[in-house]
Amino acid sequence: MARKSVTEKWHPPSAYAQERAMSALARAKHRLLTEDPEIAADSRLLQDMLEGETDDCMEVIYAMMRAATVAKHMHDMAETIRKQQQQRENRYANRYVTLKTAVFEAMTELGLPRIELPDVTARRQAGRKSVMVYDEDALEKACPYLMKVIKEPKKTEIGVLLEAGDEVPGATLSNGPDIIVITSG
Repeated sequence: MARKSVTEKWHPPSAYAQERAMSALARAKHRLLTEDPEIAADSRLLQDMLEGETDDCMEVIYAMMRAATVAKHMHDMAETIRKQQQQRENRYANRYVTLKTAVFEAMTELGLPRIELPDVTARRQAGRKSVMVYDEDALEKACPYLMKVIKEPKKTEIGVLLEAGDEVPGATLSNGPDIIVITSG
């Protein structure tokens, strides 16, 4: 396997740095085995993903990078399938509502409170009671204790002010933690 350049300024790590890197990789392996028991059941997958060909930490990193790429592709495929399933579910839900509404409207027009067939029954029933608030201002004036007040920072507006250099007491701009981006090809 041809080794690719790590970086132009990279120098081989000390034994101590390699030991720390291998320790970090071992922790990742343990975390994966704990969070994803399927990996442990597939010894080939485990070896390919987490062990590399040698004890060289760079080989293990290369193997994990490739495994991360495969996992990302599998995630993307699963996400596509999930979206297709969601679309199918939505179509069936819409079909159900449309058909049920049509039956209800037809039964109402015909004055039929109930239709019974050997395999299915339809019946009209009174709707459930629910609260309808038609004047929130009047309700708030007469019974303020029945109103829910939600206070939450307007982060978008706060961000605009902070980006412009304004001081906003109790808020500051912050970077998220560093991330790693792994791309294939």
